[in-house]
Amino acid sequence: MLAFGQTPDAARLAQQYLFGLALGVVPALWLQVIRNFMSAVNRPEPILWVTLAAIPATPCSCM
Repeated sequence: MLAFGQTPDAARLAQQYLFGLALGVVPALWLQVIRNFMSAVNRPEPILWVTLAAIPATPCSCM
């Protein structure tokens, strides 16, 4: 971002944000694999329960 003329503070914040997103890539891909597999074997219930369990665990960014 520094090459595009952004301030060092903005570049640092963007780097921290992207590092946080990078930690969630592998779990998100595994969830997609499980979802597709369960759909292929006609058993959508396990992914439903995983999704419902994840809803309260997700922090709200409404504020």
